[in-house]
Amino acid sequence: MVRKTGCNGRNHWCNKYNINNHFLVGGTIMDMDIRIPIGLLFIILGVILAFFGVFTMNDTELYARSLGRNINLWTGILMLIFGLPMLLVPMMSRRKKL
Repeated sequence: MVRKTGCNGRNHWCNKYNINNHFLVGGTIMDMDIRIPIGLLFIILGVILAFFGVFTMNDTELYARSLGRNINLWTGILMLIFGLPMLLVPMMSRRKKL
């Protein structure tokens, strides 16, 4: 996902620090897409909010400030809608590479 560096010999700092286009962890290349943990985060938080919204659906006092709208339920659903493609797209692209 990171572009290859433009080290062509003219940039002295580039050659001096040996900049790479990958992350090294313990001497091996870390092969993880950042969209996977972000997708998991949104899915987990979306499920928590959606369940809270479902269980407090009849509490009119709680949703009086939001003009009677169940903000927790709708925000949870939107977080799930955002999190699922963030998690599934890198997993599907990884399968195609194998």
